[in-house]
Amino acid sequence: MIKSIKLKKEKSCYKGETILDTNNKNVVLIYGLNGTGKSTIASYLHSFPECSNFSDCSINPNLDMQIEEILVYNKQFIEETFYTENNIKGIFTLSKENKEAKTKIDSANKFLEQLYKQQKEAEEKRKKEDEQWNKKVEGFQNKIWEIKRQYSGGDRVLQYCLQGVQSSKENLFNHLLNMKKPTIEPTKTIEELKNEVNNLNKQDAVEIPRIPLMVFNGEPIEKYTIFGEVITGNKGSKVSELIDNLANADWVKDGLSYLNLNTNQCPFCQQGITSKIIEDLKGYFDKTYNDILQNLTNLKDKYKEEVENTQKIDTFDNISILNRFKKDYEITFNKFMNVIRNNLLRMEEKCKSPGTKVVIESHQELLDRLNEIISNANKIIEEYNTKLQNKQQEIDHIKDTFWEIQRFKYDQTVSLYTTTLNSHKQAINEIEHEYKEYTTQIQEQKGIITSEQKNVINIDEAIENINALLLDLGITDFKIIKHEEEGLYRITRGDQTEEEIFKSLSEGEKMIISFLYFTEQCKGRKLANDAIKKRIIVIDDPVSSLSHIHVFNVGRLIKERFYPTFQRNNDGGLDIKNRCEQVFILTHSLYFFYEMTEMNREKRHASQTLIRLYKDRQGSHIKSMSYEEIQSDYQAYWSIIKNRDSAPALIANCMRNIIEYFFNFVEKRDLNNTFNSEKLKDIRFQAFNRYINRESHSLGQNIYDFKEFNYDNFLEAFRLLFEIEGYETHYKKMMK
Repeated sequence: MIKSIKLKKEKSCYKGETILDTNNKNVVLIYGLNGTGKSTIASYLHSFPECSNFSDCSINPNLDMQIEEILVYNKQFIEETFYTENNIKGIFTLSKENKEAKTKIDSANKFLEQLYKQQKEAEEKRKKEDEQWNKKVEGFQNKIWEIKRQYSGGDRVLQYCLQGVQSSKENLFNHLLNMKKPTIEPTKTIEELKNEVNNLNKQDAVEIPRIPLMVFNGEPIEKYTIFGEVITGNKGSKVSELIDNLANADWVKDGLSYLNLNTNQCPFCQQGITSKIIEDLKGYFDKTYNDILQNLTNLKDKYKEEVENTQKIDTFDNISILNRFKKDYEITFNKFMNVIRNNLLRMEEKCKSPGTKVVIESHQELLDRLNEIISNANKIIEEYNTKLQNKQQEIDHIKDTFWEIQRFKYDQTVSLYTTTLNSHKQAINEIEHEYKEYTTQIQEQKGIITSEQKNVINIDEAIENINALLLDLGITDFKIIKHEEEGLYRITRGDQTEEEIFKSLSEGEKMIISFLYFTEQCKGRKLANDAIKKRIIVIDDPVSSLSHIHVFNVGRLIKERFYPTFQRNNDGGLDIKNRCEQVFILTHSLYFFYEMTEMNREKRHASQTLIRLYKDRQGSHIKSMSYEEIQSDYQAYWSIIKNRDSAPALIANCMRNIIEYFFNFVEKRDLNNTFNSEKLKDIRFQAFNRYINRESHSLGQNIYDFKEFNYDNFLEAFRLLFEIEGYETHYKKMMK
């Protein structure tokens, strides 16, 4: 059962979203003047579920087309059934002869309904599982999407690595998912990759020269043992014993440099000194002693030259790819310089005090460490130069390394996805297995129905029913008969059959036979092996071209075939038995609308929803309608025709509805003779006569096309109609 219909179609009356609420009633009566949107509703239901032209419309709840179907009687039905082919497809009905077969069919249909329900539950379970899975996948994709957010913004150095996968979360996720995890964690960092890309992409990028190894030739000097020895003068000198006892030959030697030979005074105590003593002192510091001192000085000067020639390498400061070595190099270089500078200070001290022992520290270990750092840097330089020579290849290699880093980083996410996917597949397989079992059982039950229906199905009963109804309506000049080809009907007049005879019928005759065919089809089935489904019946304006006698008969037929029946239960309540799942009746005729409304208030409230369509500049609108409003509509028609500024088509249509309601419904009068009266034969009233007596769907337009509408002429003819029929008093009362 349809609970509500959402209507929205820009090129129709429903420009904005409009909801038709059925209130869960079995009978939905919809009344509206022509052009208010009735046919749009019928067309939408006719096209359901394909609905290619109604993409913004929907039904709530969505129908299960395996056990439910919508059958619509409207212009489309007539054209598709009677105009496209010369012959009519036969309607198969169940006879009452083989009760056993019919029982089996009924049992199979009930089981089918249960199986369809279970199959639908499996579909819902599959849908729920898919929805949950999609949410989980979205979570995984959002996690991996961090890569795009991180590297497509900021410095964008590595954004080129995302080319081809950054257009959607799905593409990026699948790219990482399809990558094999590296066996070990990549050693390079993202920052290093950025530096490499920046260096490769520099416009002035050139090859970097190798850094020369450091050379320091002070090692042989450092190994001289003389620095650790006490240097003394001539042991044969008479003063050698004294100087040695003083243990301060350096002091004595320094004193000699201050000795004034002219005065022979001691530079320290200012006492007189003999020439002999001076000669002995000088003899202590002989040539050998002085040669040793000169050698010390030469070693010190050479070492000093090496120290002064040792310069810090600035390559580590200027080249970004060598930044990793900078700190280690600076620390080691500073230690190295401290060692050799301290050695130089000790050598200078030795030269000043030859008798003092000094310790000279070896620089070699630090020099080796510095050259090791330089060698490692040169490897990086060589790699860079090679990369620069093969720039594009290296750019691609950096991209591969970038993705290895990402794959390793997000391995936990990928692993969790794989585990979750396996669980999802297992759940889906179980559901699909369950669904296939229901499908197999459904086919088995359909096979039973098809087999048993061969014993009970025929088209003769439908032919008899349609022809009986034609006779019941007083139509005797045509009927339907079986075609020579199995499963088809043909329309015949008298003893002759005609090709395309349906097109030769009057509009009223076409409506009657097509509607009777439709009502019979609602009972039966199109194909012999079709299973009967729950049916929603839609009837769009079935009385637009019928005489009012036929209107009554059509209304009676609809009630008999589609309306529910009522019975009092033991508690005094009302039990309802529906003949069909639901029936929608749409009409522009107030008389027919009133005729189809249940008179009993309790039954009406239990089974019917009354709806009115109206249209303004914003489009069509839907609102519920009370039984009492039907008479107020009659009042509204009069108010419209009293206003000569109303639209011509609206005035003419309201006149037609008043005549239809008052004379045909209230007074049960046939106006054929009235329109043939002399007063209404005046040429001024011909447009009025044509409009009132012809189908209203097109004549509103005719008024505009032929400029036939004259308010005074229409109003005068309208008044004469009431006067001729003896209701002038009613006319005057309503026109006040």
